[in-house]
Amino acid sequence: MDFNGISELIDKVSKSSLSYFEVEEDKIKIVMKKEVKVVKEISIENKVDDLDREPVQYIKQEKVSESLKEIKNIQKHENEETEEGYCVVSPIVGTFYLSGEIGAEPIVKKGDKVKKGDSLCIIEAMKIMNEIESEVDGEILEVLVENETMVEYGQPLFRLKV
Repeated sequence: MDFNGISELIDKVSKSSLSYFEVEEDKIKIVMKKEVKVVKEISIENKVDDLDREPVQYIKQEKVSESLKEIKNIQKHENEETEEGYCVVSPIVGTFYLSGEIGAEPIVKKGDKVKKGDSLCIIEAMKIMNEIESEVDGEILEVLVENETMVEYGQPLFRLKV
């Protein structure tokens, strides 16, 4: 193996996804190793309380605190019955639609009575139209989201009287 061959070998191994390479030829042994960075996945649920107590140096503290309060509020209000009514929340992130077609009447509006399994709205996610159904029998007290707006996972969509 000559210098050009070794140089070409180093270049090819460097560009590949190999993390370890070893070859032996004509009493010459070449061993190449790449450092592999390990990315540790953490769950935000486990870190919510830690972030509230400790300041984070690389992110503005106000934004972290606001985001964490929002997450905690979403977790508290997930599809639950309260004094103010039953809260239907978004199961996915996407675009909220009150009707199935542009210009059509809304699927439901304030004052409508719905039964468990009735369609309430559509949320478009990744070009897929997801029909959101009522989980309870009740009356629509309030539509909490404007038509054609983005909704987050866990965001309240409707308030129902059960």
